[in-house]
Amino acid sequence: MRGTLAAVLTFLFLASPSFLAAQDPGSNETNAEFWRAMPKEERKGFIFGFDLGVNQGMLATVSYLCDHNLVRQGSGANGAKSLTASLTASVGTRFNPADLEPVVTDLYKDPANALIDLTDAILIARDRLSGKDVDAAIRAARKSGSDLYEQMQKAKP
Repeated sequence: MRGTLAAVLTFLFLASPSFLAAQDPGSNETNAEFWRAMPKEERKGFIFGFDLGVNQGMLATVSYLCDHNLVRQGSGANGAKSLTASLTASVGTRFNPADLEPVVTDLYKDPANALIDLTDAILIARDRLSGKDVDAAIRAARKSGSDLYEQMQKAKP
């Protein structure tokens, strides 16, 4: 049980975009600069790792919730599979990193997107590849990234 709880807490910690920001209080590097500095294969690896972490976190979360009767959906293994699938579909990328990487790279070409969090950029790329309108998501991600950057600049020693 301790391992599962630790996995759930780790997932919740890592799923928060503010913890995945590329900037640290001592750096003026933007997320766009961080992304462009990575070789293409590393960028694809970053996306793969993000997606793998999301999927593992979802599996651990569903397992914990089902094991402790904190959620009931369907019955037995099929209910857990259904819950896992619906949660992963809402957060996971569902695309090959090789398809997502150029979309994220293109997103960061616009200077207005320089502070968009890497997590948000990946999810925006996923939605764009899915054919969704991403304008509102981009505006929200810009605001969130800008707010976080300001907080981190204030935290500089």
